[in-house]
Amino acid sequence: MAANGAVYVAWQTQSPYFMQEHFMVSRRHVTTHPHTLVTAGFSHMNGYHLLGNMVTLFFFGPNVVAALGARAFMSLYMGAGIASSVAHVAMVPYRPALGASGSMNAVVAYGICLNPWALIVVFAEFLPIPMPAALYGAIYIGNDVMAAMGMDNPLSSRMPVAHAAHVAGAAVGLGWFALTRGRGGGSGPWRRLR
Repeated sequence: MAANGAVYVAWQTQSPYFMQEHFMVSRRHVTTHPHTLVTAGFSHMNGYHLLGNMVTLFFFGPNVVAALGARAFMSLYMGAGIASSVAHVAMVPYRPALGASGSMNAVVAYGICLNPWALIVVFAEFLPIPMPAALYGAIYIGNDVMAAMGMDNPLSSRMPVAHAAHVAGAAVGLGWFALTRGRGGGSGPWRRLR
C-alpha cells in the first residue's frame, strides 16, 4: 500500500513526462524502459483508481498473506503485476496502461479460492447485495474476460480499462492457488518462497 501511495504522490508532484516514461507500460515503454513491466503495477494517477485497488488489497490481502506468508504473497503480487503488464502489451501494445489491478485480481482470485463460500457484500448504487465469494469472482472476472474478448456487457466500464491485464492477474492467482493448494508455498520450490 505504501509503495502504491508513494507512486501516486509522485504522479501529483513530479514531471508528467518522467512519470509516463517510467510508470506506464506499453510496447514503446517496454522497449526503452523495461522496468515499466514492474513499476506500472504500482502506478495510479487517479485517486479513485488507487482507492479502489487499495480497498481491495485491504479486504482480500490479509487472508492471502495468512495462507501464503509475506514473502510468497509478495511473489504472487509481483508475478501477477508483471504477467498483467506482459498481457497488456501483447493484447493492446500501443495504449499505455498503469495500475495494480492485475495484482489485485490475483489476490482476489486466490482469496476466493481459499474460501469460495465466504459472504461478500457488494454495493450497487449504494444498495448492499450479499453474495458468495465464488459468485462475486465469477461476475468480477467474467466481466473482464468478456470485455477482453470484445463482447458487450452491462457491467463494462466506459473508461479505458486494461481488461487483458486483469484477466492475466486473475489467471496468475488461480494458477498460484492450484500450485500451492492454498498452503504457504506448498512443496518443492514453492516452499522456499515462504
